[in-house]
Amino acid sequence: MQNAIEYGNLGIIFEKKPKLLVEGNYQKEMAHRLALVGNKDKKTIVEIKRCDDRVEIAVSDEEQGFELCKYLELAPEAAITQWPRHCNGKYV
Repeated sequence: MQNAIEYGNLGIIFEKKPKLLVEGNYQKEMAHRLALVGNKDKKTIVEIKRCDDRVEIAVSDEEQGFELCKYLELAPEAAITQWPRHCNGKYV
C-alpha cells in the first residue's frame, strides 16, 4: 500500500526515495506532495477477497504503473549495496 501511495499517487520515483531518507527529507517531501492540488484527492484502493483456501489482497492507485521487469532484474544484493535505506517491500 505504501508503494501505491509513494510511487503511484505521489510520484516519488524509486531512485529518489533513498536520497530523501538519507537527507532526512522524506516526511517533508511526502507532506508536500500530499498537499499538492493534483494529489490531495487521489485514492489508494485495497481490495480483500476471502477464498476457501486463501485470502487475496489487491492494492491499486490512480496512476499508470511502472515497468516491473526493470526492478525484478535487480539482485537482492543490490538492495543492500545500492539502496541500503530504500525501505521497499521488494525483498520481503
